[in-house]
Amino acid sequence: MNTNESSSRLFIVALSLAGLPRTFATTPLHAAVEQNDPTAVRTALADGANINELSEAGQTPLLHAAEADKLRAAASLMKMGADASIRGPTADGSLHLPPMHAAAAKGHAKIIKMLLRYEVDAIGVESDGLAPIHRASLGADAGHTDAVFALLDGNVPPDQPTSDGRQPIQLSGNGNTRQLLNEALREKRRRG
Repeated sequence: MNTNESSSRLFIVALSLAGLPRTFATTPLHAAVEQNDPTAVRTALADGANINELSEAGQTPLLHAAEADKLRAAASLMKMGADASIRGPTADGSLHLPPMHAAAAKGHAKIIKMLLRYEVDAIGVESDGLAPIHRASLGADAGHTDAVFALLDGNVPPDQPTSDGRQPIQLSGNGNTRQLLNEALREKRRRG
């Protein structure tokens, strides 16, 4: 067992003794992400944490930051070289969504914008046939509309089809998102 593994195991024991959940904060780096503290992220990495280490739940620190809307931590991780394509296993043996997909599904527009600045794939389709714009379009709240806007602003096509041919506008049950997509589709047609 290396020093980093030993530190992580001691950290997990400390969480358990303190009665704290281990769902996300299973390593010092995951705990720093949960705190949304870039200084703690840098400290954990300086202490030898693996920037792409999987938690017990199979999440990288970046995926946790994307799902939990921890923008400062996510930006720090990307700046320090986190890999946005790593996908760990879920409890049922499938794979977690990539961070861009997770942020879109949760309606975390600021995370999406930050990931786009690092040129993280925003059009890749997962095994369920959905791309990030489809996940954001499926959401019912204002955050999902903002996420769709962020993706469109990042040059994601408003008519990107799912693997079975449906467009984002066909997936949306949110009137504001449908209106935004309609405007984007009109603009695309106008430009030719």
